[in-house]
Amino acid sequence: MRPRPARTAALATVLVALLTATPTRADFTLYVANLNTSTISRVDAGGGVTPFASAGLDFALGVTVDAAGNVYATSDGNNQIRRYSPAGADLGVFATLPGSAGGLVFGPDGNLYVAGWYGNLGEVRSVSPAGADLGVFAFRSLPFNEFGGGLAVHTGLAFGPDGNLFATDSFFGKLYKYSPAGADLGAYSRNEAGNPPGVPGIGSAFGVAIGPDGNVYVSDLDFGRIYRLSQDLEYLGVFASITGTATGLAFGPDGNLYVANYDLGTIRRFAPDGTDLGDFATGLTGPAFIAFAPAAVPEPASVGLLAAGGLGLLGYARQRRTTA
Repeated sequence: MRPRPARTAALATVLVALLTATPTRADFTLYVANLNTSTISRVDAGGGVTPFASAGLDFALGVTVDAAGNVYATSDGNNQIRRYSPAGADLGVFATLPGSAGGLVFGPDGNLYVAGWYGNLGEVRSVSPAGADLGVFAFRSLPFNEFGGGLAVHTGLAFGPDGNLFATDSFFGKLYKYSPAGADLGAYSRNEAGNPPGVPGIGSAFGVAIGPDGNVYVSDLDFGRIYRLSQDLEYLGVFASITGTATGLAFGPDGNLYVANYDLGTIRRFAPDGTDLGDFATGLTGPAFIAFAPAAVPEPASVGLLAAGGLGLLGYARQRRTTA
């Protein structure tokens, strides 16, 4: 028996809707803060680099993206956070801070958290969705030492799944942990001289990211290493190494770890097991922090097709019942 035209049309509609509406996990956008040129670059899933924004930036260091696709960047030279539309249009100053600004991350509460340093304090400040400075969320003050200062430099930030905040200190090579309320939950600190055999020290902790496995990954400026620690600050070993200066790092939608190399102007990619997958992007100018845009969602036209497909399938089911 030949298929009924209505049945064939319904199945075709469903197929088109599903093919059009399903996003691909490999399709992503990576944003890179270029310290040397005070610019933000956009990198597509194929590793292609294009200019994204530069207006108002002076010493671009941190970068992050909100749920709507707007891009935020720290301008450390003028203590500002700038905001840009998904198309790269300058939306102006989002917030002005009392001191230096480094890494950025959105918290579970919707506020934007900023790593910085003010005087001899390493601070994390929070900023409301409207751009209001909500003050100090957490801080560290260290005694002066033989280097002539006690500057605790909070640099990179990452929230764990339980709401705890992890912050790196690029001056003393530490990883700090704070509760969702900003309480001090301890620190991981190692130095080459005092470590057990086979346990390397952190020279200068910079970037930090939470992996798909729930562990904490930290980049080391001095030694080009990526360390892996548990969320209880237990040392789990060296995950990967690069030749150069490891700065920002972030896990992509594909589960791979992406690491910025400041010296070589590249983004290196590593598989979940630490396998070096080679350079993902090149031609950057002193990349510092990096951030992925939120996962893609179906376009409105695709959503409409999916709805139409659903109605077509419903009609097909009803037709079967009445003709059975």
